[in-house]
Amino acid sequence: VYDWAKDAPPPHRVLSEKALKYMNTMLAAVPAIGTARRAQLPNIVVAGKTGTTQSYRDAWFVGFTGNYTAAVWLGNDDFTPTNNMTGGSLPAMVWQRLMAYAHQNIDLKPIPGLDHPWVDPEVAAKAEEEAKKEAADAAAQAEAERPPVLSSRTTQTLRAMTKAFQAAPVLNAPTLPETLSAL
Repeated sequence: VYDWAKDAPPPHRVLSEKALKYMNTMLAAVPAIGTARRAQLPNIVVAGKTGTTQSYRDAWFVGFTGNYTAAVWLGNDDFTPTNNMTGGSLPAMVWQRLMAYAHQNIDLKPIPGLDHPWVDPEVAAKAEEEAKKEAADAAAQAEAERPPVLSSRTTQTLRAMTKAFQAAPVLNAPTLPETLSAL
């Protein structure tokens, strides 16, 4: 009978400490400042990678904390494209909900190789403040670019469009049966 503890070869390092540090630092940046912001967990450092295949057929997020690793794949099993779903959208959100549940009432472990493996409340507050400032700046820029009043021609066009939409017949969606899964 095979016994892994007795019969398996001893474990050996396959990744240097330097490579581990670089990889985990890059992967921890994806949820912090990259495409997987929806995967962030409150007060827990998260690392991972999003992915979207050609024609939006597959969307996935693979992420980890110091405690757990999980992957979420969403797509159609008949090789058809999704409705422009990316890995940073719904898969990251599913992963976040799963991991938020999994991390309840456990002792948190750090991600190896990170210089700052714990979320610092001051750093998180500063990042949130910067994000709010960027959003306010973008809103101010958009407001500055918008004309203060509409021309009379534009107003007439918009009113005509409103009347046309109100007079249009109601469209009913086709009542085709929806296939949720082929499983």
